[in-house]
Amino acid sequence: SFKDLKENNTVAYSTAGSSSNIEGLAMLQQTGVKARMVATGGDTATMTQILSGQIDVGYNTDGGLGFGPARDQVRIIASGEELVAFRNLTIRSLVANSDDLAKRRDVYLRYLQAYQQTVDWMYQDATALQWYADAKHVSVEEAHRVRDLIYPKDALRLGPIAQPELSIAQAVEFKRIDAPVTLEQFAKFQDILFTTPK
Repeated sequence: SFKDLKENNTVAYSTAGSSSNIEGLAMLQQTGVKARMVATGGDTATMTQILSGQIDVGYNTDGGLGFGPARDQVRIIASGEELVAFRNLTIRSLVANSDDLAKRRDVYLRYLQAYQQTVDWMYQDATALQWYADAKHVSVEEAHRVRDLIYPKDALRLGPIAQPELSIAQAVEFKRIDAPVTLEQFAKFQDILFTTPK
């Protein structure tokens, strides 16, 4: 398991500040493991480094669909859903230039509405799941498993940023910002144009 890793073990992440970086650091923190984090690039490059023995623990962003023929040589020892601190936490947001947003607010709103329609389509139309399966060269059942594991619909909700105080604390702890900002300062960077209907 992840808890069995030692200080001399290496744990992969894509690039500094990425989701795989922050989640890897959080997993080390949660488990009390002292392994060393190493930047390995994308999923394919990471898989190559795992199979060649350059890295002890890799990461994967598509629920194992990219393992291909190497599937039998790989064992999953942890998943992001195990991160207690990340439950109900916003880990991705859409960023816009404030001047452009002020000038073309209606365009941004239409984009978000279309984004929401796409998310709804992903979960309501069997054609979407078939398309995903075909694109990944897997069965519809496997595509369904991965979609619900990696992209649960509720996690794609549009709306206010959840638990910003935790994101700020992590940004300081993991050295992404030099000093914490207040929630009032943080709020100045938010402009909620559209919220997913419940």
